[in-house]
Amino acid sequence: MLVTKILSVAVAIIATLTINADAKLFRTNADLNIREQPSIKAKIIRVAQKGSNVDVTCQTTGDTVNGKNIWDKLADGSYCFDGYVDGAVGLARCDNPPPANPPATSANNGKINEDGLNIIKEFEGFRKNFYNDPAGFRSIGYGHNCKADPTNCNNIHAPITPAQGEDLLRSDVAPKEDCVKKLAPANIDSNKFSALVSFAYNLGCPYLGSSSLLKKLNAGDIKGAANEFALYNRGGGKVLPGLVRRRKAERDLFCKSGGC
Repeated sequence: MLVTKILSVAVAIIATLTINADAKLFRTNADLNIREQPSIKAKIIRVAQKGSNVDVTCQTTGDTVNGKNIWDKLADGSYCFDGYVDGAVGLARCDNPPPANPPATSANNGKINEDGLNIIKEFEGFRKNFYNDPAGFRSIGYGHNCKADPTNCNNIHAPITPAQGEDLLRSDVAPKEDCVKKLAPANIDSNKFSALVSFAYNLGCPYLGSSSLLKKLNAGDIKGAANEFALYNRGGGKVLPGLVRRRKAERDLFCKSGGC
């Protein structure tokens, strides 16, 4: 029986060495989410702490993060975004990688695309530590409001990385995606959908629902709806330069696929 156990252990060790033979160790430069697929929407398996090593076997393409779409496949079959791994360049390409969730381009898939998310990130700004927003609410990352957080942010340990901030942002954006799906025409393209999600994220779904922008869009007046963005540029009764720029960015995205 002892011999059998020894042989079983030996076989397991050999199998592990065979699977990991092509893996190379690289150091992470930030806390890094390890996921089931090369997508920021995929399930998080674990978190590799900043300065730890990950065993990369090959590279593939997946969701775009900060303008890059290279993901590293690890020895256990999981994936991590390569932007937070130092030195993993020129590695072999993976064979038959699982499909990621690419950002939408022309068809509306009910999710904000990268251009829309970048508008929110640009105008919200990123803060790695907790702060009080203009309304006095404790927040972190890209405007993640602790009052609306199920745990009141008790499970968030500052400082956070931009990747962690984006995960929080995507969870905050999800309800806005749902409301735009309910309020706007189902056949609008991804750019128009994403511009409306940014608008709703900033002003709230009830505001979008009662807006002249939505009324014109639902009436089929695309150009008229686009021109309504500029009207929503006030805060406290005053025209705010930041809102002027944000509404222009949203209008530009809304019109990117044509129709305006």
